[in-house]
Amino acid sequence: MGSRFDQDWQGPGRDSVDLLDLCTFAYQLHSQTLIWPMDPYYEQWSNTPSLGQFSRRQEFMRKVHQVATSKNPDYEGMRGPAALSGASQSNEDLDPIISDYEQVNPWRPSVTRPNRVDEDWILYNTPQEITDRISTVSIARWNPPPSAASPGGPPKIFQTAVQRPGHLPEGIDWLYCFEGGTGGLVSRREPAWSMMGFVLAREDDTFPGPRADRPYDLYIVFRGSRSGHPRYITAYTFGTDNPDWVTEMNFGSGRGALEANPAISIFGKVCPGFASSVLTMLPTIIACLEHIEVRKRPHPPRAIYVTGHSLGAALAVHFTSAVLLGNKYGWDTLPTDMPPAIRGWPWFNLALTPFALPVVGDEIFSNEVNQALASTRISLKGDPITQQRRHFPVGFDYQIDPDKLESTDEEKLRLGWPWVSGARHQSFNLRRYLIKDLQKMGKLSDPLPPEFPSNEPWKVFKTFKELIKDPSLAEQNTGDQILGPDFCVRLVKYLKILEAIARDPEQGLIKKLCSAIHDVGRSDSGDVVEQRVVDLSSLWQQLRGPSASTHTQFLGLCCVLSLTSKMSFSRARKLLDEKSFAGMSLQ
Repeated sequence: MGSRFDQDWQGPGRDSVDLLDLCTFAYQLHSQTLIWPMDPYYEQWSNTPSLGQFSRRQEFMRKVHQVATSKNPDYEGMRGPAALSGASQSNEDLDPIISDYEQVNPWRPSVTRPNRVDEDWILYNTPQEITDRISTVSIARWNPPPSAASPGGPPKIFQTAVQRPGHLPEGIDWLYCFEGGTGGLVSRREPAWSMMGFVLAREDDTFPGPRADRPYDLYIVFRGSRSGHPRYITAYTFGTDNPDWVTEMNFGSGRGALEANPAISIFGKVCPGFASSVLTMLPTIIACLEHIEVRKRPHPPRAIYVTGHSLGAALAVHFTSAVLLGNKYGWDTLPTDMPPAIRGWPWFNLALTPFALPVVGDEIFSNEVNQALASTRISLKGDPITQQRRHFPVGFDYQIDPDKLESTDEEKLRLGWPWVSGARHQSFNLRRYLIKDLQKMGKLSDPLPPEFPSNEPWKVFKTFKELIKDPSLAEQNTGDQILGPDFCVRLVKYLKILEAIARDPEQGLIKKLCSAIHDVGRSDSGDVVEQRVVDLSSLWQQLRGPSASTHTQFLGLCCVLSLTSKMSFSRARKLLDEKSFAGMSLQ
């Protein structure tokens, strides 16, 4: 990708949309790992009083911390709170967001409901032009992860059991997801562990020679933060709540000042949250790169691209700096932990493109990164996360003013208030106006060319009913395509926690619901599933009573999601129009 230092550079090109789609792909893969997509951050119980000293949400999360340990076989192999990885104790100031990396499947879309009825459902569906080319999926994870007391074991790579769809042509690209930590280490407390991004090795299938000699490019992509309500004030002040936001808000003000971190850069000072987080990822990323080097030997990559959105953009900058300016993983100084086999790769010509980049360090750090390589950061005007009142970003600032581009009324509504709005930070809005900007400059045709991906990779919907009617979801596919494998098993685990903290008569109804959803999960034939529809519609009538509260609506939603996971989208769409499920908001 070009930069402002190219004499003929005229702004970002068509490839910038591809890079942003890869950023959304990182969000999609991460969302697939979340075991409870209907309430991954426990926001369903926010502001709900409990009979004890804690809110219902706090009580729920305390129970999750109790059960989410490596000693509990129900959560074997999962990640999130440190105790799941073998630590003696998790940092209970962090929300216990639980992931299962085995659920990663690049060939299926995914959904999340991040903040109960207060935010829209999200449907991630990365263009097939990216996903159909992937042949294998591997995960790089710590074994065990580092902690405040231990450096951890060496990262290990395992290939997932997910099967590539048989109808696709032969895949040629390799996907490696990597683990990292957020929310800890700066404070000398245990972080939370999750999938933080991926490395994608993409072959050039236009090369006329033997396949073994095909050139390939590497894409190192970092995901952005994911949360329900961000609770940025407590994250900023106390280092508590959502792990990603604890990392983001430790940007060198408030709890912690900018710090010198020579592993990231021997010049200047950096934002400590991003620096400490990326240092948990460098070993897992290096493990991915070494694995690729062995498979591609003796050919190095033709080019290396590094990108990310939001938090991911800051991590991308710190990763790039660690390779170019750091004393621990630097490619051109000895000795460092950069393995000799990949030291000769074209790091000096690395292409960095951060989207919606926060500040990342002081002025000295920013200047040194800009001298080491020319990069361009892309954002929308009015994005509050890209503020520069405190500290500095890197790269040439390419800012798109969406208010000067033609928009529909719906697009304006999605964009939020003029001048400044959190909606202007959203990846899907940035993509929409990046495309409009490219069309205005004549770099993309209007209408878009036939080869351009027809499907938006990130869509939002008010209700689940609206979501499953989206044309991108093939009618014949079943709901587990978006909810993931064994959804009913995971849902019962969630409801068991809710049952444990509930009181009668609610507790008795939740127990019945657990039993009914367990039976749905065991249903293999269509006839059996239809019988479960009758059972759950009857239970819904008991749950709602004369009127349905927000929480009974959620339990009704659980009924529908369990059934959807076992039936085709066409059948699920009809189900939601039936009178037996009348009164459900499905938000």
